[in-house]
This record gives sequence, structure tokens and C-alpha cells, in this order.
Amino acid sequence: FSCHVLDGHTSTVLCVETSPCGRYISSCGKDKTMRLWDVVSRKCVWIATGHTEPIGACGLSRTLGRYEVGGKAAKNGGGAFCVTASMDRTLKRWNLPGVDELSDLEEPLELVAAMSIRGNEKDINIISVAPNDSLVASGSKDKTVKLWNATDLSLKATLKGHRRGV
Repeated sequence: FSCHVLDGHTSTVLCVETSPCGRYISSCGKDKTMRLWDVVSRKCVWIATGHTEPIGACGLSRTLGRYEVGGKAAKNGGGAFCVTASMDRTLKRWNLPGVDELSDLEEPLELVAAMSIRGNEKDINIISVAPNDSLVASGSKDKTVKLWNATDLSLKATLKGHRRGV
């Protein structure tokens, strides 16, 4: 067993998520960035910026085959993706480049969100991606869980009934 530090965030890390293939770890934090780390090289391969407040939740696509998609298909949303949620009450979808584009990088790639939507009425605390990558669930301090289409982040349903924030 060995321990390694993934050094890069400039403030507190608030959440981490692992890819189902085991190649990547995403981390988000108070520095308003999401970073994608290559597990083998222990390097940051991607930095996502664009939220105006700390990022408290993230979810990576769960379908293994999506991580092999590259090129134009990945840039257009056919590959792996990450959804982040911030205290700015927005959800952002980030299309991940393919595994070939992420190998042997000298510097992390800086990418722009593929889409961004106003998610909830209060801070979003948690994101979960469905096993088939079709839906994203967001849980919020506004006492709701919202279900979003993972492709275009259109709202599919709002689940109410919690007595406190989710």
C-alpha cells in the first residue's frame, strides 16, 4: 500500500469521485475548479473552471465504454462526461476528452463547460449519475431532488417531500 498526494487545488477540496474504469479521480473544491486526475501518473490532466462559487458536488459518467470515445465524438458529448454542482446553484456538464487526448500531457487541459443551467433554489449538495448515464440527480438544501436528462440537462422531474435539505 502506498500513499500519494494529488497536489493542485488552491483551497479546500469538497468532493471526490472515481471513474468506473478506475483510471480517473475528479476533485472539486472551494477554489471553484474541478480537476481530473490520472490515477497511474498521479497528474492533473484537466482543469474545469466556470463556476462563480465553490463546487461542492460532482458526478462522472458511469458507463465504461464512454471513456474510450475520443476526438470529435467526445467533444460533442458522445464520450465520458462530468457534471458539477456549485453553491452558485448551477449544474455544469463537462465533456471529457478521450483517453488518447489525456495521455502524455505536459500541462492539464483547460476546458469550458458544454452546458450550464440554473439547478435549484438553494445550494446543491450532491450529484449522482445513473448507471446507464441517462439521468443525473441533484440533491439540494431546497429539500428537493431533481432529475435531469444527462445529455442536455433538461429537467425530467422534481421529487419533493424531504423535511430538510438533501
